[in-house]
Amino acid sequence: MPLVEKQQGVKVSSFPDWRWKRCDIKSLNLLANVLARRNAAEKGCQEAILVNEDGYITEGSGSGFFAVFEGTDGAYLQTTPLAANILPSVTRCYVIKAAQEVGIKVVEESYTVAQAQQASELFLAVTTKDIVPVVEFDEVAIGSGRP
Repeated sequence: MPLVEKQQGVKVSSFPDWRWKRCDIKSLNLLANVLARRNAAEKGCQEAILVNEDGYITEGSGSGFFAVFEGTDGAYLQTTPLAANILPSVTRCYVIKAAQEVGIKVVEESYTVAQAQQASELFLAVTTKDIVPVVEFDEVAIGSGRP
């Protein structure tokens, strides 16, 4: 990932989660992910954020997805809980563990696109790219619009 994308952040867009219901199994059947990523690119975005039929974010088409919210007790990190529709990636595990080790509360709870758009910060977590800040989600600026 070019340094400029980490410095400036990336744009993401939502896309229906068309994957089969056992996404926790890593396979070569990535057609739905490829279609989602292609749709995002057509919109000028670097990643597609998958949304299930109930309207909740599952994960990115090729990344973990995290939000930072401001609560009454301070900031906390939120991500979708592990289930059959989430790939339990090493990077996801590392991000959660690192947050906990520095005293950041981690909430594993489903949330919607509208809720994510109200976050202080959003970021992608993927082994080949590390942590990548998200500055826009479905054309809505996140926080100040800067990482």
